[in-house]
Amino acid sequence: MRRGGRLHLVPPLFLLAAAALGLLFPGLDERFRAAPFLLSAFFLGLPHGAADFSLLLRRQAPGRFLASFALYTAGIALTLTLLVLAPLFGLVAFAVFSAWHFGSSDDRDLHKLFPTTNKAGSRFLPATARGTLILALPLAIHPSGVLSLANEWLALLRAPALSPATAAWLPNVAWGIVSIAGIALAADAITAWSRHETRRCAAGLFEILSLAAAFAILDPVFAVGCYFLLWHSLRHSLQLAEHWRHGPEESLPRRLLRVHLYSLPLLVPSLAVLAIIAFAIIPDWNTETLVALLLVFFAAVTPSHDYLIHRIFVRKPVKAGAEKLNNAVSTAQARHRRLRRTVARSREC
Repeated sequence: MRRGGRLHLVPPLFLLAAAALGLLFPGLDERFRAAPFLLSAFFLGLPHGAADFSLLLRRQAPGRFLASFALYTAGIALTLTLLVLAPLFGLVAFAVFSAWHFGSSDDRDLHKLFPTTNKAGSRFLPATARGTLILALPLAIHPSGVLSLANEWLALLRAPALSPATAAWLPNVAWGIVSIAGIALAADAITAWSRHETRRCAAGLFEILSLAAAFAILDPVFAVGCYFLLWHSLRHSLQLAEHWRHGPEESLPRRLLRVHLYSLPLLVPSLAVLAIIAFAIIPDWNTETLVALLLVFFAAVTPSHDYLIHRIFVRKPVKAGAEKLNNAVSTAQARHRRLRRTVARSREC
């Protein structure tokens, strides 16, 4: 297996190891349920989003970068306004958008390693189903843990808690969503198998089973935090590291360290804002409150972060590939014209 394939297996193995520890040491995940999210503020999680900005600065001219920065900050301001004015709607919107963000990112990673013959547009449903599973499964299996964090989010934004009636039917809705997502993912696996994409099918099933095992065994906040930190953020950081790689023999820790260094221009102000809010605005806070605060912060920046991902990893490579193809066609046409002129001259002689 190639090096990229081995690294691709690391996040699912991390989650399976966490699930195994949860079985061996019951209650350990509940005691440290906030740890993965709190750690993500300093390592991989928040830095992987902040580093996108430095990469965009490196790849764009000053004028275009200022336009991108304006759109980035405007997106954060609009999202934050929505969260403050409509906390419950903002919570639901954040969950829906995060499902797409996680699912499309995982599906894109899988496609890079095992390209499919399916058209790009046909990947929308499997990607959405995959991301939906990541957020709906914890709510279906461990509703009390998820709903307590949701109420902490609402309390932080000065909104009333979820009513008992709402809390009672939400897990049933989550099970319905999980069932639909499972059917969509099963259909995608069958399609991949029918196209003889067996390695892609096996890798996708392994990832989904590792997610299901972690979400079934572990505390939901701990499990989703582990996914965000050791799966989503780690993979994105590895992709960013390739853009700042100094030589093919540079070690992986040094590349990840460089990603964190490039994240500092945005990371430091972000941590400063979080610290000011935690110590100056929230009178009585605990680890659960800090996780809710982090999630509100992630909700505010995720749309802008997804915009940067689209600029860096989706639109730019496609545009670059199209330009490379056009250049190759132009070069071939020029060679053909030169060859025809040479043949014409030889006939004249």
